[in-house]
Amino acid sequence: YFRTVGEKLKTVKEETHKGFLDMFRGMYLTSGDLRAKKAQMLLKVQEDMSNEKIKLALCQESFDPNAKHHVSRVKILEKEAHDLRQVIDKLDHRQADYLEWFKPTEAALLLHPTDSSHPVAAL
Repeated sequence: YFRTVGEKLKTVKEETHKGFLDMFRGMYLTSGDLRAKKAQMLLKVQEDMSNEKIKLALCQESFDPNAKHHVSRVKILEKEAHDLRQVIDKLDHRQADYLEWFKPTEAALLLHPTDSSHPVAAL
């Protein structure tokens, strides 16, 4: 009828680790999705920057007065690319922190396997 204190404690620990797994999964996957979106944005900005540099070179060869516009556009895109790289680095560090924080729960879940997959494998 009554469980022993050890069994109750084991149940509470398992529930706590499962709750932390759910929380970790949400944070890690959200951060990973955001990182992927920022990486896509960075590729788009780099492509735009390449196009602007080509336009700038053509304008310089033909002495087109619009060259100044392309120079300023390249500078803006370079700043955007730099900012996106910083955001991606922060997200990488955040994901590494999440993995570090998850290690105790990961070890506990390895001792008591569940039917859920590891969030790193899901990303």
